[in-house]
Amino acid sequence: MASINKVEIVIDCEAIENGAQGYQAVQMFADPSLVIDNSQGSYELSIKVNNGDVIRWSAFPKVSVAEDGSHYSVLIDAEHEWNSTLIKGWSAYQGNTQVYVYQEDGIPMNDSVNVPFVRQTAYMPYVQATATLPGRPNPGTQQKAAYTFWVQVFKDDQLIKEINWDPYVTAVQP
Repeated sequence: MASINKVEIVIDCEAIENGAQGYQAVQMFADPSLVIDNSQGSYELSIKVNNGDVIRWSAFPKVSVAEDGSHYSVLIDAEHEWNSTLIKGWSAYQGNTQVYVYQEDGIPMNDSVNVPFVRQTAYMPYVQATATLPGRPNPGTQQKAAYTFWVQVFKDDQLIKEINWDPYVTAVQP
């Protein structure tokens, strides 16, 4: 049965705004059981998944509120897989979800009072694709592919820069 394997991408938007290249401002994280080549936290995360597994990537700003009070956001804009036979069915999703937030800003906190909260609709966009080994692979067969992500980095309503970098996926036939 196919699994959904999640990859979290953290982007240092302040570094991008100050001229850093994508590879200098990106960290990627996945379940440690998937990570190979000692790549956890690097921009070139390398993961190993089973043939037929789904991979889901979500991107987040390292800091969402800048020192000047403006807000950063990031969005995966495009992908390019170098070996077009391994990662298929790329799709982008809004990620409609529910989150809990404080009922209002500036609520004093102390030991004897619980801070009131409410549930609200939120969006956590993600991109997803399926690892697919070509043909009818024998058990243990594996193939590694690089892919490129392009991510747009925004500050409020302004596009700061579009960045890209090249992580890896290895698909294995169980």
